[in-house]
Amino acid sequence: MRNLLEKLFWINSEEGYFDAGGNEKLKKAMTVFGACEGKLTAELSGESLETLNRLVDAWGDMNAELSADRFIAGTKTGARLLMELLDLV
Repeated sequence: MRNLLEKLFWINSEEGYFDAGGNEKLKKAMTVFGACEGKLTAELSGESLETLNRLVDAWGDMNAELSADRFIAGTKTGARLLMELLDLV
């Protein structure tokens, strides 16, 4: 079941399903993150720039995995709730 839910999550992610939408707090955080990354990228070089790039990549990987885990957990919780509501368990 987890593999199926992971596939659904990543298909939706790749199609741009997840975006800031109307979430102003998220839009602001994305803007600040991008501006800070851009400023540091322009100012750093060599090993420092490589470290920044590894940090940004690792953050992206962690965020994606945590989002997938939360999607899966939420879907399973929702399914259990529906089964309870329908008296199937």
